[in-house]
Amino acid sequence: MRATRMKRNEIQCNYAQCLRNIEMYLHSPSALIKGVKSTVEYSFIVQRSVTCLDLSLCEFSKFKRKPERESTLANFIKIKFKYLEDEIEKINAIFTEEACKKRLARNRKLLYNYHLDVSKELEVSLRNAEPQDIRKCYSNSVLLNRIVLIYNMYETYLNKIITKTLQETNQKVRLIHQVSKMAKHLNFVSKNKYIRDKGLFFLYLQRADSTVGKDFLIAMDFEDDYYFCLSVDVFEFVLYHVGYDLWSRPSCEDPIHTAIFDYAYVKAGSLLQYRDSPRFCGKLYRIMNSNRLLLSEDELNIAFQNGLITKERYFLIVEILHVLCGQVSGGLKALQMVWRSIPDPFVTLDELTLVFARPPDSRIVQRTRRFVKDITGEDVRDERGHQPRKLKHYCRTLIRRVLSNNKQLSTGIGEMKLPTSIVSFLRLEN
Repeated sequence: MRATRMKRNEIQCNYAQCLRNIEMYLHSPSALIKGVKSTVEYSFIVQRSVTCLDLSLCEFSKFKRKPERESTLANFIKIKFKYLEDEIEKINAIFTEEACKKRLARNRKLLYNYHLDVSKELEVSLRNAEPQDIRKCYSNSVLLNRIVLIYNMYETYLNKIITKTLQETNQKVRLIHQVSKMAKHLNFVSKNKYIRDKGLFFLYLQRADSTVGKDFLIAMDFEDDYYFCLSVDVFEFVLYHVGYDLWSRPSCEDPIHTAIFDYAYVKAGSLLQYRDSPRFCGKLYRIMNSNRLLLSEDELNIAFQNGLITKERYFLIVEILHVLCGQVSGGLKALQMVWRSIPDPFVTLDELTLVFARPPDSRIVQRTRRFVKDITGEDVRDERGHQPRKLKHYCRTLIRRVLSNNKQLSTGIGEMKLPTSIVSFLRLEN
């Protein structure tokens, strides 16, 4: 009997609390439904799904209740930002069970799809559920307002679950692979910040299979800038194991030149182990040429038309100046590898002075000439005309191009079983 009485008292307390919640809801009918707790708290009938709300009792009329007066400051702010009308609509609102079900159909369908609720076949309205945008209806006595809810609340909680699981599990590679498969159908998973920031690092630490890595890259759809923010070890893991695609870049972009522009010199060297040489980068060309010390667009066009210099040569020289005026440390080796990978002749004094908008100071010219010599190993010639590169250099560029076109550059040089000196030469080490 005592247990029964205690149970009855507990039920009565819960019922009283429920009535208080309903009373609070009736005084502020336009509630923000932002989570499972608030969904259940403001539900009168819970059937099959926690989001099947029966809000048919929440009927308010303009004649039954007048809009509450706002403070002067609140009125000023809401009129200024055109919020006053929305606030009146929230105060005088009718929410019906049917309307609420329709508004929440897409979120419930997400739960059904991942077996987090009953089968969607039990609810006919969800079999082909589409999000419905309920229109506002006006009359002299009643306003029908849209239900206020956060559409991505389930997505937020699922992302939190995935993040917590990834932090705690010992099978991170397996989970990341599962997430990659989910992301193909659920875009919000690919936006998970923790997975995007840590996913490749976990795959690198556990030496994941290349298939897992490729699926992850495809699912996350990273921009090129993301890769240059990775540590060198993880970046090389992406190149070697995952097979980062260097061949499908747009014609106006080149990751090798981009790495040098961003002062990521070590990554530029890593990229040159997978591609024979950089290519002209129109995007960076326009950015670098914005320097006021360089030729204007009109002056450049005149130089190009008269055959004084080509756009590609101009870009290579401006890239040298970019490193010289920026972060020289580490840049020398990166530029050496670039010039060892291309068949272009070395820079002449005429080309060097041509890129400036006005005659440069002699000290600047001398400093630039010394830096160019350190890069190419040859003095900047005073004579007009270009001096061809050595025959063995052209052989190197040709061999690298053939291997690169067959996507065998990273492994092909070592598989040819050449003497160590020739292997170093082909890998741009000297």
